[in-house]
Amino acid sequence: MSHASPRTREALPPLAQTHGPRDREGAELHKERSLRARAVHPRRTRLRQATPAHPREGTRRPYLLREGEVQQVAYYVFLVLACATIVFGLFVVLGRKPAICAVNLVGALFSLSGIYLLIGFPFLAALQLIVYVGAIMVLFFFVIMLLDLKEVQGPERALAIALSPIIAGLTLALLALGTGTAEPSAKLVQGTRPIIGGQASAAGGADLATALFSRQLLAFEALSLLLLAAIVGVIVFVKPPASERKASGAGTQ
Repeated sequence: MSHASPRTREALPPLAQTHGPRDREGAELHKERSLRARAVHPRRTRLRQATPAHPREGTRRPYLLREGEVQQVAYYVFLVLACATIVFGLFVVLGRKPAICAVNLVGALFSLSGIYLLIGFPFLAALQLIVYVGAIMVLFFFVIMLLDLKEVQGPERALAIALSPIIAGLTLALLALGTGTAEPSAKLVQGTRPIIGGQASAAGGADLATALFSRQLLAFEALSLLLLAAIVGVIVFVKPPASERKASGAGTQ
């Protein structure tokens, strides 16, 4: 076999620059050893942490309330709204100026609508705000401003302040005793059962009207009579005595 020329040796890589058959065998043996070493000890790959596609995907998820925690929070919210309703109601009864009493009544109605929303009746909550706060209370304010009612003074106010807590206490005591001992009838339970789950959002005006004019017709008519008595009482209280009307009529003549 002929040996490689010097120029060819310079062009070849170091392992291929052989001077004879022994050199070629050594080069081949070196290649085999290098291949075996690569097979036994593979090149280590570097693992990199994948960056999230969206910057918020790698962040920590927000804290979500569990079912028991949601019930506990709802219980505390109900207590706050119930206490606010009672406090505003007391300010309505014990207030001296009619305008301030009307403002406190608005606060009581807002708290009551929050209770409706909390127990799963969004339609009643919206109706409470739209009808009572948005319409009736505005009418009350106009009547108060037109009549120019002053602060109530005299023995009538002292008698009202003395009787109000007594009547309220007796009413609350009767309600507490009635709810603790009395057993409601099956018809009453069926008529006042709460709406559970997804049925709460589906309860609309048609369902409410059906319940009012079928199962709750007697209570609805009793409420209308109570409102009529309240209107008559307001007219009697606001109407001036006959002596004042005669005096004002004589003065104008």
